[in-house]
Amino acid sequence: MKNSLLFVTFIASMAILYGNTFSLVSKNQDMKSIKFVSSTIEFNEKDGYTRLTNPELGSTVEDGMPELPTYSTFFHMEPGKAYNVEFEVISSHTVDNIEIFPYQGEPEIGTVRPFLKNVDFYTSKSKFPESNITVSEPMIMRDIEVGQITFIPFEYNAHEKQLTIYDDVNISVIESGEREDVANFPLKRSYLFEPFYEDLILDYEPLSTREEYQPATIMYVCGGASLSHPFVQDLIEWRRLQGYIVYAVSTSETGGSSASAVENYLEDVFNTWETPPEIVGLIGDTGGTYGIGYHTYDGGATDVDYSYLSGNDFLPEVFIGRISVNSSSDISNVINKTLTYEKALNQESWWYERAALVGDPSSSGVSTITTMQYVQNIMENFGMDDIRTNYSNGNYDNWVEDQFDDGILYYHYRGYYGSSGIGESGLNSGIYTPFAGSLTCGTGDFNGTSNSESFLRAGSYSDPQGAVGCVGVSTLSTHTAYNNIVHMGMVEGIYSKGMNHAGASLANGKLALLKTYPTNPNNAVSRFSAWPNLMGDPALHLWKDHPHDFSIDTPATIPEGTTSLDVFVTDENDDAVENARVTLNFGDEYFTGYTDMNGITSISWPADISIGHGTIGIFKKDFRLLQRSLAQTQVQGPALTLDNLRTTIDDSVNGNGNFMMNPGEQVSIQIPILNYGNSTTEGLELELESGNQKAIVLDSVQNHDSIEPNSEANFIFSILLDNAIYEAEDLDLKLYITDSDHNQWMIPIPTYIYGPKLELIDYNILGSGIMNQGQESRINLTFKNTGSMNLENIIIEFIDNEGAISFPSNSINVNQIDANTEFIINDFAIHPSNSIINGSIVSVPFHFSSENGYVGSDYVTFTVGERDEGDPLGPDEHGYYIYDSGDVNYSMAPVYDWIEIVG
Repeated sequence: MKNSLLFVTFIASMAILYGNTFSLVSKNQDMKSIKFVSSTIEFNEKDGYTRLTNPELGSTVEDGMPELPTYSTFFHMEPGKAYNVEFEVISSHTVDNIEIFPYQGEPEIGTVRPFLKNVDFYTSKSKFPESNITVSEPMIMRDIEVGQITFIPFEYNAHEKQLTIYDDVNISVIESGEREDVANFPLKRSYLFEPFYEDLILDYEPLSTREEYQPATIMYVCGGASLSHPFVQDLIEWRRLQGYIVYAVSTSETGGSSASAVENYLEDVFNTWETPPEIVGLIGDTGGTYGIGYHTYDGGATDVDYSYLSGNDFLPEVFIGRISVNSSSDISNVINKTLTYEKALNQESWWYERAALVGDPSSSGVSTITTMQYVQNIMENFGMDDIRTNYSNGNYDNWVEDQFDDGILYYHYRGYYGSSGIGESGLNSGIYTPFAGSLTCGTGDFNGTSNSESFLRAGSYSDPQGAVGCVGVSTLSTHTAYNNIVHMGMVEGIYSKGMNHAGASLANGKLALLKTYPTNPNNAVSRFSAWPNLMGDPALHLWKDHPHDFSIDTPATIPEGTTSLDVFVTDENDDAVENARVTLNFGDEYFTGYTDMNGITSISWPADISIGHGTIGIFKKDFRLLQRSLAQTQVQGPALTLDNLRTTIDDSVNGNGNFMMNPGEQVSIQIPILNYGNSTTEGLELELESGNQKAIVLDSVQNHDSIEPNSEANFIFSILLDNAIYEAEDLDLKLYITDSDHNQWMIPIPTYIYGPKLELIDYNILGSGIMNQGQESRINLTFKNTGSMNLENIIIEFIDNEGAISFPSNSINVNQIDANTEFIINDFAIHPSNSIINGSIVSVPFHFSSENGYVGSDYVTFTVGERDEGDPLGPDEHGYYIYDSGDVNYSMAPVYDWIEIVG
């Protein structure tokens, strides 16, 4: 059965968790193949009808028509490409004599509506829905374009009272042509948005290295004269020490303080700057001394428009928040709370384990409690062990005051307008200011003075109170279901998805709406993406457990003239820390690097930078920032180093002329050597050695007369590169220098190879999804060329693993795999041996070669079978298995034979 995309279906939901119902089977340049497997649906009797429910799903929302669960996922759209969607039902089953409950519309508190039923449909021979699948128009999320698939795996025949449920479905996303409109994206992808892409997009592929993403970047738009405030400058300096590029502009630079002027400025920045901001913080209230304009939607104040900088959709291009301040003392108080929270220098350990949750069902129903129970469950799963709750117990104001006085890391409230009488005064949190969420009617009307602003501004610099940041909802027209979704999505973002910025947390809550309401029924996504707003710094780094601490191995002083510094970063357990951001601050100059898997990074800077005194900042989420001073000293005698910012490659004679190192070329490398000592070095002998057999240095020895202090000399060496060298392969080049006074230097010469690199990144077992012993299985193998050069005419050969796994045909020919592109080999046969123990993991080597001489080898591991009680135990640490008499399918199983001993 095949059906083409014809219509748009409206859906709704009251939950945000999604099962793994969609999975990517394969993809190529023309088509993506997706497998859909239906999840469990509950059948509940209601008013003589059967209601189909799953707390993780939305539903159709056509008044009076059958209410059927809906499923949704996103896929990556290539710029300028159009797509069609088709589906084929592989298996289904029917339920007879069932009358499906009709959708009753949005519930309104205090309103009793007549029962809605489309009698014409329920008495007809029509089927619902008319079509089962739809795909959205292209949507832009900062630097990537996506389409959203909505699928209804049901067909209801009202006349026959018969429901057909699609259990197993193949969905095909097919490239169908070109689109005229091509979006304008930033030059580099955002690493801060990576958790959203990985969670949202079914076929998303992350980049290979951190360096391929743009640097982390923040912009503060400062109302009035707030930019010159000492605490604003402290905040900017703190962010730079954390490794951010920080742009700070006043409203005089944006063309005014109106909402349209600021939004136009941000759009221009996003579309034209090489490194546009990922986070935008507004500093100022909507009026007064530091006024910055605001937008409205359906009567509610909002800042969300500042995050919609490209496309016509609900996907943000930046994370937005407002440091809402009305006076100089407000600025001092709010930013002091922000810095105290993030530095976490004096807080006791119990603070990181404590939260306060309020669920008041008196007007909004029991879902306020179930929402808080969901929040509680997530926090407990991530180790928070002191969660205080008030679920329908009353005395809310005094109870909340007590929790703030005790000190809490998070405060969450779900209830009704008026916040159950909870005020924002008397919340004596001190240095233990929590991050707060109060998502109910009237808590976020920041065009007046909202509850969320009062939480933020509470206290003073000398007596901090209230919260470090707060999310509230504007207008009195909010709905319980939508508030629940946003609130749960915020907490899910912080904990389950590792989104540690306050602005990212709120953005995830709003995206939860889009997942469950993809066609924006009754403008639900429009309203509840606009009305919840963050009061506080969107770049606030949220804690969710005890902070880790860094330790670094690097000198406190460096010789004058040094142009690089190696830093080794470990944690409190002396374990290497990967992907820590290391920033060197030399006055107005900042240089940043990221540690590798060994906790090491090397940071370089131009030779003309005067260091004097500097600072090292080490930063990573869930770690306290580490600061160390760095000073420069004069070196006595000669001292040589590499000015690696001026190292150049020339392949114009025996290469392709792209001034990069590519396989099969003979390249010239110019190596500038700087003498940063205070005396001349003379009679130099230089030898360049390669520790990689694929790189041969020609004429590796050179001589040079002298290099004077603060001067440099350039040396050119020729290197012959093998065809088999791959992307980013280490050449292990070292330059050894000896002078006439027997001074010796060994200088590593960093290089980068631009070439192909073939990797097997995934495999999918067809059919049951299990590779069984003694049976031939069919698998799809996903290879990726993670390099920067195309591969042509590739032969891939799998090697039989000592009889454990064999291949009916072990050789595969592939015409071409382009750079940074996947290639899927479909329906490849593999045969595990009968002797393999169920649950065993078997490694299989494979070799590959290409027409241009690129060769290599790797291995893939397969799990064979599923272990049950009829399989042996093991292996232990020495590789031994234990067989018993019940393991009858194995030749080594012992035979049970009872011999009676007669006394």
